[in-house]
Order: sequence, then C-alpha cells, then structure tokens
Amino acid sequence: MGTALLPSAVAEIADGLEGGIQFIYLGSLLGILGFAGFIIVRQVLIRRELDASAKAMGERIRAGDATAEEYFEMGSIMLRKKVYTQAVRNLKLAAEMWEGDQEDLAQIHNALGFGYLETDKLDASVAEFKKAVELQPGYVTAWNNLGDALGAMGLHRECLPVREDELAVGRVHFPNHTPQIEANLARCHTQLGNYAEALRLRRSVVAALQKREGPLSRMSLEAARCLANALGDAGEAEEQRAVLRQLWPRLRRALGDAHATTLSCGAKLAHALVERGHACSDSVIAEAEDILWECLEAARDGGADDVTAVALEKSLEETRRLYLAEEADDDGDKFT
Repeated sequence: MGTALLPSAVAEIADGLEGGIQFIYLGSLLGILGFAGFIIVRQVLIRRELDASAKAMGERIRAGDATAEEYFEMGSIMLRKKVYTQAVRNLKLAAEMWEGDQEDLAQIHNALGFGYLETDKLDASVAEFKKAVELQPGYVTAWNNLGDALGAMGLHRECLPVREDELAVGRVHFPNHTPQIEANLARCHTQLGNYAEALRLRRSVVAALQKREGPLSRMSLEAARCLANALGDAGEAEEQRAVLRQLWPRLRRALGDAHATTLSCGAKLAHALVERGHACSDSVIAEAEDILWECLEAARDGGADDVTAVALEKSLEETRRLYLAEEADDDGDKFT
C-alpha cells in the first residue's frame, strides 16, 4: 500500500523547491552584476594603464630625446584616449622622423589619417590614407578608412574604385571580412544610383552571413534590413515584401518588440503591403493595420520616444483610411 504525503511534508518539499528557485535567481542576478562589475573594473584598469603609459612616454618626450617609435607609441595612446589633437601632433613627428620599415610607416600614416578624420579635417585624412595604401597596397584597414573619408566628403564617384580595391585586397588577405567589405561597396553603389549592382552585392552579403552566422545573428539581421532597402531602391516590391515579412518576426525575437529597428521594420513592412500602385485586398490592408497597431502598442509599452509613436499613429490612421476607402468602393460596386 502506498504511503501518502502528509500536508506538512508537501509544504516542506514546496519550501525546498521555492528556496532552490530563489537561489537560482539570486545566483543569476549575482552573475549578471559580477559580469557588469568586471567590465567596469576592466575599463578602469585600461584607463589607468593608458594614463601611466602616457605619463611615462610624456616624460621621455619632454626630455627631448624621444625616438620616432616613441612618438608613434605616444600618438597611438592619445588616439585610444581620444585626445586627437595631441595624437596628431605626435604622429606627425613620428612620420617625419621615421627611418624604419615602410609597412610600419604606413601604419603611422593610417593612424594620422584617423586622427584627422576624427577632427573633421577630411582633406588631410584622405591624403594620409592615400600615403598608407601607397606604402602598403595590401593594407585593407587603410583602404576602408580612405573609403570612409571620401564617403564623408560626399565624393562617392572617387570612393567607388577605392571600395573595389578594398574588396580585392580583402578577398585575398581577409576572406572572412568579405561580406562587410561588399556591404561598403554596395553602399557606394547606392549613393551613385547603381541600384542593380547594389542589390546584387546585398544579396551576396545576406547569403554569406546567414550561412556563417545564422539568420538570427545581429550581422545577418542588419544585412537583411539593408537588403530590404536595396530591393525597394531597385523597384523589386514583391521580393521586398517577402524579405520584410521574414525579417520582422526575427527582429522581434532577437531584439524585442520595442527596439527601434524592430519598430522601423514593422512600419516599413506595413507601408510595403499597401504601397501605391500595388493591388491591395481587404485582408492585406487589414494585415498592415494589425502590424502597425502591434508596433504602436510595443512603442508605448516600451517607452519609445514621442516622435516614433506619432509617426506610427499617423501611418495607422492612413492605413485605416485606405481600408475604409476600399470598403466604400466595394459597396459602390454592389449597386452598379
């Protein structure tokens, strides 16, 4: 005959289970707090290490016998500390005094170009990045920086061959970075209105990243978002709707309903569903309305800014008007 559990025994088991769950929750919380504390402590230690290095290097420079290598090191430290004016001053001295390897000199010019770029001296930054790639043609970081500087200046036609060289170098020396470099080239083609070529590259980027990282990785999601934009630019409305229909639920899973990227994708999907020139059934208009309503609720619950909420409300109201207009047309057809 089986032994029945007494109420007191059941209560003890329940208390034991509850206590175990509480310990799990407490352990998880302490783990999170411990990791956050580790990050903060690590940042403080890095900052102290940089300060100590800058102080020691500064003393040697003030003594008047610093070498080109020491000026380069001091400039690099100042870049990491984001003290760009001092970084540029030390890097210029390093470049002027340098007598070592040309590849190392290319790194100095690249660092100097970055310092100019961060202080909005774009012409000077382009000149330094060009020196870097002339000295070291396989220097993919310098090619990337040169493309960024030309893009920031709005010189997209000059930027295009730079991005093509960046891709050629990257495929040889850094094949794993090919998708990111193709994305740079696609962005340049978009700026020039070469939408078909931009779309081809965006498709390549999505295929490579989804295969390597999986469809829910941040990189894959961002690539898919850019692909949807490229499809819109190229007038591929049907495929754009298909991509957005697939992307929106993935963003909700990966980033959350109230994330700005998720809300933007939802609104874009709703807009694509009822875009002018596209035959919309009542069910499709209703789907767009439901998507916008879900986005609006998520925005309100998630504390999104007023601008986002107002834009979603406006889109929802326009979709509702379209739905009512379609209903009116249908009613009119019944009596003709």
